[in-house]
Amino acid sequence: MNKWTAQLEDLYEHRDSEEVAHYLLSYPRLINFLHESYDHLLKLFGASARFALEVVQDPEAQYKQLIVYINTSLPVEAALSRMDRLDREWFLDHVKSIGHLINFNLEIA
Repeated sequence: MNKWTAQLEDLYEHRDSEEVAHYLLSYPRLINFLHESYDHLLKLFGASARFALEVVQDPEAQYKQLIVYINTSLPVEAALSRMDRLDREWFLDHVKSIGHLINFNLEIA
């Protein structure tokens, strides 16, 4: 693990640290992307939200993907609205370059 992936552990929970680290080392461009995305997530979902990383096998495809779970206690409609803003204001600009490698999912507490 390098210093950039180690710093991500301060920002995101790693649900399987070894697999997440291996995935990030396989796709190093995601490391900067995750650092940048943290600022957007914090702005939209607030300091009480928690963010977690997990590598999952896409059930409809033959590849793995890094999922950023956004755990929030916001009401469902507010959380969905903020996810839509994340997409429109930031993530959709990156879909062509990394969209197949990463995705964001809500977890409502």
